[in-house]
Amino acid sequence: DLLEVLPLAGEASGPFAFLPEALGPLLREVACLPGGRRPAEVLLASPEMVGLNLPIGLWAPSGRLQQLAEQTLGCGRFGVAELIDYLESHPHQADYPALYAVLGPELDTHYNRLRQLAIVPDAAGSLGSPASLALASPELRALYPAQRLVAECLEESAYLQRLNCRRLQAEDLVADLEGGLAVVDAELALQ
Repeated sequence: DLLEVLPLAGEASGPFAFLPEALGPLLREVACLPGGRRPAEVLLASPEMVGLNLPIGLWAPSGRLQQLAEQTLGCGRFGVAELIDYLESHPHQADYPALYAVLGPELDTHYNRLRQLAIVPDAAGSLGSPASLALASPELRALYPAQRLVAECLEESAYLQRLNCRRLQAEDLVADLEGGLAVVDAELALQ
């Protein structure tokens, strides 16, 4: 296997010291990585990010292989900032708890962007942002249109709570009704 014998910078000595620096650029377009991928089309990411199964070439090598991919083969990095960039231009359905687990540690750094990012399914199945959707009790869920509410399975999400996803209260219902909200069940709203 080529990756097992390819030296890292500093490993080759004497007349072969130039090899890592010289071979890296030559191998960027060669299918020498697992799965027949080329270093030019692969981005290095955490195993958790690779587990999101995004339709891009992510790879999570470790140890010497990671050093080789970064230093010799010149594979790019794909971190949380790049993930947010990607999701802003490519919204798609995901394993939301896993996605939130990847984004959560960086929440303070990217708070404003994450609050506006459409990665939260609403109760109707479309995507919205934590800023545009609300959490609600079962009683209020029965009254509000599904497009305004977070999917019920995410109601207790710590990620959404940390992003200050609004939780609807009785006062919100009164204000919304006075503002002309068309409720799902008008008779129930009067109770």
